[in-house]
Amino acid sequence: MSDLPKTYWVCKSWRELSKDSRVWDAVVKRLNLYADGKTFTIEKVLNQIKGLRALINGYTKTKPDFIQTILNKPLIQATESEIVTLHEYTQLRDSLTVYSLLSTQYLGEYFIPFFHNIKEMRDFEASEVFPRISSFKTNVTCLSLVDEKLSSLPETVLQLSSLQILHLSNNKFTSLPETFAQFSALRDLDLSQNQLSFLPGGFGQLSTLKKLNLSQNKLSALPETFGQLSSLQVLNLSHNRLSALPGSFGQLSSLIRLELANNQLSSLPNTFGQLSDLQFLYLINNKLSLLPGGFGQLSSLQVLNLSHNRLSALPGGFGQLSSLQELNLRKNQLSLLPETFGQLSTLKCLNLYHNRLGALPKTFGQLSVLDSLDLGKNLLELLPNEFGNLSTLETVGLEHNRLRALPETFGNLSTLETVGLEHNRLRALPETFGNLSALEILDLGHNELSTLPSNITLLTNLIRLNLNDNPLWYLPNTIGSVTGLRVQYLSRLFARCYSSILPRKRKRA
Repeated sequence: MSDLPKTYWVCKSWRELSKDSRVWDAVVKRLNLYADGKTFTIEKVLNQIKGLRALINGYTKTKPDFIQTILNKPLIQATESEIVTLHEYTQLRDSLTVYSLLSTQYLGEYFIPFFHNIKEMRDFEASEVFPRISSFKTNVTCLSLVDEKLSSLPETVLQLSSLQILHLSNNKFTSLPETFAQFSALRDLDLSQNQLSFLPGGFGQLSTLKKLNLSQNKLSALPETFGQLSSLQVLNLSHNRLSALPGSFGQLSSLIRLELANNQLSSLPNTFGQLSDLQFLYLINNKLSLLPGGFGQLSSLQVLNLSHNRLSALPGGFGQLSSLQELNLRKNQLSLLPETFGQLSTLKCLNLYHNRLGALPKTFGQLSVLDSLDLGKNLLELLPNEFGNLSTLETVGLEHNRLRALPETFGNLSTLETVGLEHNRLRALPETFGNLSALEILDLGHNELSTLPSNITLLTNLIRLNLNDNPLWYLPNTIGSVTGLRVQYLSRLFARCYSSILPRKRKRA
């Protein structure tokens, strides 16, 4: 046994395990047992396990013989000939703290009275547990009743005063009792995928709660007492019907991660900026038309997703988000960016796809660590010269704009690997374009290019080039020297262009 790790998970059938004569003491911590109705004895093995912490029993048909063996006399109701008293198993009984039962009818009748030290209960039939659960009310710290079609909680569950983790997802709860606040030790609560339309006023008394999942319910409002959840660090309220947040929301000063996607929020409370520890914020698919002035005070924010909203402008203090690394503003109505936008000096990934931007501020070039930028489907006609200062940029999407030219400084983007410029109005590329030595993918389809710069052959790393639907008169003779170029999207190009190797007969597509 010296070659086994200190904690060893065993996953065998009883039949296989019963053949193993090794000594398991202080080694096996988790035992996963499955059978198909067959019965046999494993007294020898059970007698050797003294440090078991978790027992997962998958018996589904008939009662296995070993149940009669491990239960001691005072706790079993059976005929005298069936009673077996083996006190050697008390160490197993007293050490077991996790019990997971997979669809068996013997939990309530046999196991619950025996394993009185159980702290975690999951994967069992609720109807079998509820009648006896009161016997664990001082011990159980984790209870999982997922997908049980429950519409209410029995009083016996509400008496589990030591409960720290409670998972009730995918049930049929429409409301919670006021006595729910009795779970004074609760740290992790999952009520997702229910039908809750409101929360009791006393919900805010769950002051020890650190993780709360209320996603996929029917909540249209939160009680003002919600802000009393002062220990809350992770909150998921996505896929509800919230149109506003209470003013007390800013009191959730410990909040690190907040998910509010797919609601009906049209604004955020002015106190929102008080969430000074917030690092991850998801407000996807709401109806936000503006952000509160104090939004820039979220100095710890690292990831912000505001995609699919109605924002037409950002507050001037937006540039104060000094820790921001990822910003998604896809599908809004932004027509301009504040001059302070360039102060987002930690920003690495920026998505501004499908807005109404007609220009970028000169400070945009101050985004010195930006490596991914999507400006597709806007109204851009020009890029500022400062755009060439984005020295760490690797991917840029500028497709579906109104660009007629690129600044000469575009060639300074020496780390650029992927460029999307399709569906613009480009008539020429700057001579500096050949300086993009790292470029691998270039899409210039659907523009007005009549020629390409001769130094495009310097793009020795180029492997994909799209020149579809351009009125090109010819291609540089030296383009064949780009040995890495494996794919050229030239469909419908040759029908309307000339080159030194094509017949000089022009035909419109």
